[in-house]
Amino acid sequence: IRFGGHRLQTDEKVIVFRVPADAPVAPSAPYMSCTLLAHLGAVMAHADSEVTIEEEQALMGQAAKNADLTEPERLRLRAYMKWLLLTPPEKS
Repeated sequence: IRFGGHRLQTDEKVIVFRVPADAPVAPSAPYMSCTLLAHLGAVMAHADSEVTIEEEQALMGQAAKNADLTEPERLRLRAYMKWLLLTPPEKS
């Protein structure tokens, strides 16, 4: 995960996506704030051990709304959220 500190395990799923050539090489402050909110949203979505399509759509909708993100950051955030929804985040 390029902009995060999570170390992938050999049995974890990954999300592969193409970023544009003008994509930032470092995370912006708004992007980092959005990843924190995405992580919290994913924890809540996983709380009942089932992520519904409504929960996924709500989280993806939030990523699209943030006016402070560039389009490449939105793309990266949507991929990150998809990964969070496939991989239950740690709750500690």
